[in-house]
Amino acid sequence: MRSFQNEKSEMLKSMKQTKNIGIVYNATDFSAKELTKVVHFFEAEGKQVKTLGYVDAKEKRDEHLSHGSDVFFSRKELSFWLIPKGEEVERFLKEEFDFLINLDCKGLFPLQAISAKSNAKIKMAKYLNQYEFAHDFMASSNTMDELELFNDLKKYILNDE
Repeated sequence: MRSFQNEKSEMLKSMKQTKNIGIVYNATDFSAKELTKVVHFFEAEGKQVKTLGYVDAKEKRDEHLSHGSDVFFSRKELSFWLIPKGEEVERFLKEEFDFLINLDCKGLFPLQAISAKSNAKIKMAKYLNQYEFAHDFMASSNTMDELELFNDLKKYILNDE
């Protein structure tokens, strides 16, 4: 596995140095059970976690209603140019996360737009050539499974050197 890191004044932080983490994911493909595994991993380390899930449908279903630190948006909350909008999305974008982890395996423009617009200190994702501009760190991975992608990215987060 290769990795790519944009030139930035900050080095990739270790887990010990982080306090809050944002997770962006495709809620249509990534189950709540799988997301819970990712969130619990960070919470067990004493980190605050907020998630933003994209529902690739015109409307959100009951299981995709925002609550607490779990926020969702659907195609209804996309601009003509497929840029996510709305009060909850804007609040998420303004958060100063230590890490923003984008678990998008397909290269969905709305999820990549969240990374590009985020106020996070370090933005991590799967390496997708056309979205290099949106992230500070990208791991080359052939997986199309979000949980596998998280495990690939986790290796770099846990590197405490």
